[in-house]
Amino acid sequence: MSETRLNPSNLSPNIYKTIVKYDAQIYSETTLNKELIELIKVRISQLNGCAFCIDVHSKHALSLGISERKLLLLNAWKEAPLFTEQEQAALRWAEQVTFIQNLEDKQTQLHELKAHFNDKEIVDLTYLIGLVNVWNRLAISMNYEISR
Repeated sequence: MSETRLNPSNLSPNIYKTIVKYDAQIYSETTLNKELIELIKVRISQLNGCAFCIDVHSKHALSLGISERKLLLLNAWKEAPLFTEQEQAALRWAEQVTFIQNLEDKQTQLHELKAHFNDKEIVDLTYLIGLVNVWNRLAISMNYEISR
């Protein structure tokens, strides 16, 4: 491990446990498709450049049955015909919320989401996006390393 790596789970265990619980709650309390959740996790991690999280979530996505081809094309989802309209709406929202300064026309974005998700799912999706951004920031800033 890197000499400059900090371990949040050891240094601030209560907050870390809360974040882990929050992550588990998203899985257990949402009606969002688990494959969609993993696609969102991988895509946000790509946007943030978090190698550790890309590695973890890509492996999980593969174990859920998401194709390797789909994962490889995730970075170009707007041009790839493999993604459903629902996935495209969620990926667009994930990018907009991750780069919140680009979220200009919220009403148009929400209207697009409502064509594919109920209100609770939109909120859950937004919670998920915020959470992935927290994990990415922890992993990047604390120097989490991927295994070789």
